[in-house]
Amino acid sequence: MYDITFSELLNEWLLSQKEMLKEGTYYSYKSRITSMIAPILGNKKINEMTGEDITNFTYELQQKGLSTKTVRLAITVVRNAVLFGVERHGMSDIMPNSLTLPKQKTVEREPISDEEQRKFINYALSHNVRVNLCMLLVLMTGIKVGELCGLQWKDVDLRQHRTNLLQIGEK
Repeated sequence: MYDITFSELLNEWLLSQKEMLKEGTYYSYKSRITSMIAPILGNKKINEMTGEDITNFTYELQQKGLSTKTVRLAITVVRNAVLFGVERHGMSDIMPNSLTLPKQKTVEREPISDEEQRKFINYALSHNVRVNLCMLLVLMTGIKVGELCGLQWKDVDLRQHRTNLLQIGEK
């Protein structure tokens, strides 16, 4: 077994995934490693790590008040790095499959009322800022924010008064 730190393993794993991940996913993982995982687990030698270290890591993230989604993503990154470590470095003492991800709470949201829509439209039209135009497009067309961000002029047909949203979602 190699005498490397968990940070070194994380970086090795991330580099091995770079070509397979979308750019945004890669940088999201890198950010989680730098800001959340490495400060807690990074200095530990992989030949000394145990499943208890990872369980404690999960508990520590939850105690910081991070959202369930954030904790789940951090645990997923750790799990994937450990699986990589099992293959590359024989980290058999750590059982990543025994990690349980915290359950996400579903939040029910009610649509905004007609009165709230009118107030927003008046505000957006009286404050000429690009983000307001984007939010008006979201409100008036029902397009998702992520789809709007990926929208290009070739996706818009002004004659037919529509966008080709199916192609946007496939990108």
